[in-house]
Amino acid sequence: MSAGPPRQENFSVFEDRYAAPDSEVERRIEREVFGHSSGVNGFATLEQADALAAVLNLGSGSTVLELGAGRGWLASHVAEASGCRLISSDVPTGALLQSNERFSAQSLMGRASTVAADARALPLRPEGVDAVIHSDVFC
Repeated sequence: MSAGPPRQENFSVFEDRYAAPDSEVERRIEREVFGHSSGVNGFATLEQADALAAVLNLGSGSTVLELGAGRGWLASHVAEASGCRLISSDVPTGALLQSNERFSAQSLMGRASTVAADARALPLRPEGVDAVIHSDVFC
């Protein structure tokens, strides 16, 4: 019997990426290219995130799940815009720790949580979320 899906072959690349601190150069480039500085872990622009939040039409009674969330910027942006709760899911624990730091800094801790899980084996009930989002995740 298997204990879940097999681990990605390139998993160590993601572990290493989230273990390394961001440089000021990375943050400046990201602000210039994407209009925000969230830790260079995706290619969604601020305008795309705003459009996503508008299309989802979530409210304070809703929950959004972000798969492959990395540092959690996309879901936190949607949650700030809509007032919804969020679940940030990824496998590298370094990414989830950084997500929690972000949520705390944005005063989202009362309605944000993280889960260390592969998108293929989430420990969640399907009816427990109202929307699922991701950015730059190849499932």
